[in-house]
This record gives sequence, C-alpha cells and structure tokens, in this order.
Amino acid sequence: MDLGIRLLTTRLRFDLSALFGSNSLLTLRRNVLRSCGISVGGRGGFRGGRGGFRGGSRGGRGGGRGDYNRRDEGPPDYVNEVGAVSHPCEDQLVCRCTYEGGRVPYFNAGIYLENKQLVGKVDEILGPITDFFFSVKLAPNMNASSFKKLQKLFIDPQKTLPLEMFTNPSKGGRGRGRGRLV
Repeated sequence: MDLGIRLLTTRLRFDLSALFGSNSLLTLRRNVLRSCGISVGGRGGFRGGRGGFRGGSRGGRGGGRGDYNRRDEGPPDYVNEVGAVSHPCEDQLVCRCTYEGGRVPYFNAGIYLENKQLVGKVDEILGPITDFFFSVKLAPNMNASSFKKLQKLFIDPQKTLPLEMFTNPSKGGRGRGRGRLV
C-alpha cells in the first residue's frame, strides 16, 4: 500500500474520531480508500477479504468470496429481451426493463445484442419497482452514442430473479439471522 494513503487514513482517524465516533470513521475511511481505487475487502472490513487493508486474503478476519472459480463464461445458449435503450449517459446506457414475466436482472449480468455480442454488464437498477430502469456499463469495444433509442437488448434468462423476491419478502427470503429472538 502506498505510504501516502496510509498516512492519510491514519491522520483522518485521529482528526475525525473525536468528532464523529468510530462507526462513521470506518465508513469515511472506506470511502476515502475506494475513491483512491483501493479495494477494502468483503466481510472482514479492512483486515480480510479480497484485497483488504492488511494482507489481502491471507490472514485476518473475514474472508469474502474469492475469485478462484471466476472465469469468462462466454455468450449464453439463448437470450431473452430484457429492455430497450432509453438514452446514453456518459459511458453507460440507461435502459427501460421490458422483460416479460416480471423478472429483474442480476447485478453484473451480461447484456447482449440479439446476435449474442456482449454489450456490457448491468450496473445499477433504478426507479419504481413496477416500471424500473437499469444502467449498463459498456464493454471496452462499445460506444454509448452508437446505440439508437428503443434498440432492444438481451440477457441470459438464468441471470434474472423473480420480482416477487423484492415485492413479497415473506416468500423466498433468506430467513432470519442466527441468534435473534422473536
């Protein structure tokens, strides 16, 4: 880690801990590190996880989900229409979801043209739950201004979730956490 970043975070800890307390200091430190392009890890905060503050995925608490099995899956066997381009925004596309059957795309799910050429990945989901939009972070070989308004985009149907998972939390939820009393 760069010595300048380490000194910056140490200085912030001493200067701001008296003003804001330790919880907001932790959030502030994470935001400062993320703005500098440094990963702050998964479940273990700064100690463990992927690329954590102290030692990365070796040692420390936490863990996170490693990248050991991640590979390029290539284009899917078949694709379904997921949405239509609404407008470009900087280097991304904003699209209105038109998926039949009330399904929501995964974050980071691949978005394709009808010929299964990769356009990019789902970045954000915005708007009301019944008529939502999503943004697509474009692949390096794509240009946002080259897409026409209402151009159809496609997704692997295995990379979607049912809308009921978000509208009716009592069905299909993850359950209650450990050790909580009713």
